[in-house]
Amino acid sequence: MRNRRAVALWGAVVAYAAAIFVASSFPAPAPEVAQVPVSDKALHALEYGLLALGLAIALATTRDPRIRSRSALLAFIAAALYGVSDEFHQTFVPSRVGDLIDLAWDVTGAAIAAVAYHVVALCVRGRAVSDTSPR
Repeated sequence: MRNRRAVALWGAVVAYAAAIFVASSFPAPAPEVAQVPVSDKALHALEYGLLALGLAIALATTRDPRIRSRSALLAFIAAALYGVSDEFHQTFVPSRVGDLIDLAWDVTGAAIAAVAYHVVALCVRGRAVSDTSPR
């Protein structure tokens, strides 16, 4: 990690992952308490999309160009694996279950965020190259 920005980004990712773990450690709320205007599946996708995005941004701060160039893919893999571990963790929490459909939405959210990050990163890199290239 080369600077305070990288440390702050990694700290935020670790804190977010810890928040996911803590939230998953509580028993599931009663159905009337859990009523939200958004689908539970959309929340899973958002939760893991944000994790993948944070991971991709943090990975992009590394000095190794091989890691930087694959930050979106690595972030997707890490977020998807964290989703697997979270669903497994929930099998040990009273009134919760490890659900494959929830996992599918976790992975979907991570994939969407990773692809979006990759596309934006390509556009930014392409613009930086074209601005400095001779014409």
